[in-house]
Amino acid sequence: MIRTEFQPPFGEMIENIKIEEMKKFIINDFETFWQKGCGDGSIDFYVDGKKQSTLMIEPNVKYGIYLNYTDHRNQEEWLSLSDMNNLDQVAETANEIYASIGLFLAKEIAWKGIKEFLQTGERSQDIEWVKPNIIPEDGNY
Repeated sequence: MIRTEFQPPFGEMIENIKIEEMKKFIINDFETFWQKGCGDGSIDFYVDGKKQSTLMIEPNVKYGIYLNYTDHRNQEEWLSLSDMNNLDQVAETANEIYASIGLFLAKEIAWKGIKEFLQTGERSQDIEWVKPNIIPEDGNY
């Protein structure tokens, strides 16, 4: 049995969030929803009660959304990538959490990855993903 847990930037965890509700938070209400509370969120994906993967959602009103994917089955971490040349400059995503600007995706592209994650628990092939070891010393993730 598949189950998801969305931890929004404020309020209680939402179990098995509906795709359309999540889309509203990512696309329609992006500027207001993510400015509340801690400013970021995460989705855990479970199969038969065992956590398979986690998708961290790190928004920035100017740059978009940075996604951080962890596969708990093999302990792999992957970062969304939009611009390899902008990894040494950082922007705040949530309360005093900074990430390289080159990791932020347009919200419409990030939505594709979030939607697929909610359905499968996997990384979307519509997004370029990189390992954290490519982040330069001046960057962050």
